Amino acid sequence: MMPLRNILFIMHVFILLGLLVFLGCSNRKTVDRELFTFEEGKIENIPLDNETSKSNLEYQFYEKNNNKFFYLLSSSSKKIIVYDWITKAILNKINLIEEGPDGVGHPNDFFVKSPDSIYILSRYLYRLSLINSKGTVIDKYRLLPSETPFDEKQLSRPPSKYGYTALPTAGNAKSGDIIDDGKLITLLCDPNLNHMNYEEYYKHAKNILIYDKKTKNITYSLPFPDIYKNNLFYPTQYDWRYRTYNPRKNKAIVSFPADNNIYEMDINGSNIKAIMANSMYFDEVKPMSAPVNNPEDRFKHAVNNFYYGGIYYDKFKEIYYRLVNHPMNVEGDIRNTKLKSFETSIIVLSKNYKILGEIKIPKKYFSGVAFVNSEGIYLKKMTTSDDSLPFVLLKYKPRINKQ
Repeated sequence: MMPLRNILFIMHVFILLGLLVFLGCSNRKTVDRELFTFEEGKIENIPLDNETSKSNLEYQFYEKNNNKFFYLLSSSSKKIIVYDWITKAILNKINLIEEGPDGVGHPNDFFVKSPDSIYILSRYLYRLSLINSKGTVIDKYRLLPSETPFDEKQLSRPPSKYGYTALPTAGNAKSGDIIDDGKLITLLCDPNLNHMNYEEYYKHAKNILIYDKKTKNITYSLPFPDIYKNNLFYPTQYDWRYRTYNPRKNKAIVSFPADNNIYEMDINGSNIKAIMANSMYFDEVKPMSAPVNNPEDRFKHAVNNFYYGGIYYDKFKEIYYRLVNHPMNVEGDIRNTKLKSFETSIIVLSKNYKILGEIKIPKKYFSGVAFVNSEGIYLKKMTTSDDSLPFVLLKYKPRINKQ
């Protein structure tokens, strides 16, 4: 009869082998958990005229009733160019005036509610203007509480409890849509705190501005997540916030570069719900070990670490895309380094925020500019050409039936 010691040894071996097999299966399930793939589609080139520089541009795709338009805001030339998406022909050029009855200030961002209702944001004037397709101002909204003094002629920054107020920003990557339900206007911006005082900024700042069109009252919602409050040394590149809008639920969804969660909320700023939507490639975005004033060092920390990019709702497929920027691993002085494009992955979530998977995409895409239409998600293609803006289609393809 086999000694008990040998039997116990064999049992331990089998248990260890079973554990290894289990772990192997678990890892394989993590790597192969994608229920979908992305198929690369055609490249769409948006032509640029001689007056339009590739810098200081904002984009939006507009699609309704089989009409597809591409809107381009050039802050430097102060105009909006409207393209037919199919033919790429220019349909309209809306010249934006800074001063006077139809003045919108310096245009920093925009949102197309409809072809004849376009919002223009002027950060320096704390003003949101609603114009029609001819550039005529329909309405104006002051993005400061009524009791806050502000001299538009001198562009003085209004005072606040924690220092001068920050200029409002509506988000980037065209993921900060302005929502107008007829009663309320909500923006992804924070015009009430000093960005340079990070300890107070992260503890007290709110990230959503809600403007009541009837009372003209302004309220703020959505504080920074705890990960920002407990780690005050994130570089300024992690201050971006991203938002998308689900019209079926009438909900706004907000994402922060340094937070694994996304946040669902009503457009009036209530019922905030944190939802885990983490990447499988890292556990947590790394803060800096100490405050650093040098902007190059802050930027270097950002590009050498993981962080989250924009979030987009695909209303046609009822899914969400969350972009993830991977480290560039830049060494030496970043000022003398030719930066390559990020390696990017895309997390896909179901309409109920279940993670369906995460897939890496080629480095030839620039994940900082993206939009969604009925075909899929478009990312800007890396190029040195000044004649056009190329966008590459990534078509979401489920591998199994819908969940």
